[in-house]
Amino acid sequence: MRLTRKKAGLVEAVIRQWIADKTVTQEEGKKLLGSYEIAGFDWKRLAKYSFWISLICIVIAVGSILADKALMALLAKIFRAPDILKCLFLAGTAVVFYYNFAWSDHESPKVKEKRCVEK
Repeated sequence: MRLTRKKAGLVEAVIRQWIADKTVTQEEGKKLLGSYEIAGFDWKRLAKYSFWISLICIVIAVGSILADKALMALLAKIFRAPDILKCLFLAGTAVVFYYNFAWSDHESPKVKEKRCVEK
């Protein structure tokens, strides 16, 4: 069995206490002490995950550079829109957020607790 250094120390202390309390014999204790090994850190897996994360970051960075022009064009179009259109859009967004958060407050704490337990 492979254990972390911390868990191995705990297991060793427990087995030595069992030997001292005569719960197990010396032979059984030695057998138990030899039945596990300390697991080392998996540097290869860490390097692999770090490599994949760096590739994802590069793709996001390139995507944001390319999308910058399209985003600026969209923002310019939004700022050039008539005032009434901006007002209606923001009012609609406010209504959606209000009802989304207002309805969640109408539930009793028991219903919310039940939802948390189900998930």
